[in-house]
Amino acid sequence: MPLHLCEWHILIEDFTCFLKQSTVFTQLKDLFEVINMAVPKKKTSKSRRDQRRAHDALSQIMVTECQNCGEKKRPHHICDGCGFYNGKQIIRQNDTVATA
Repeated sequence: MPLHLCEWHILIEDFTCFLKQSTVFTQLKDLFEVINMAVPKKKTSKSRRDQRRAHDALSQIMVTECQNCGEKKRPHHICDGCGFYNGKQIIRQNDTVATA
């Protein structure tokens, strides 16, 4: 007949005085720590799982048009096309792009 978890704990406590420095004791201890892990009592339903994941969806990136060149850019970011932000040139952009 298999032993109950509480009976295993009693056996481990009895063996500790004999096997304190033994590698067998550390292996047994590691084995029983795995047994005492937290396990859910009931299966999580699909509805509850999906309700938890309701806020995990990715949101769309907002895109606005640059006031200077008309290229699409993210709001509150420097335009990649012309280097302007809020009507001021922040980064100097080269008109010619070097090709390899």
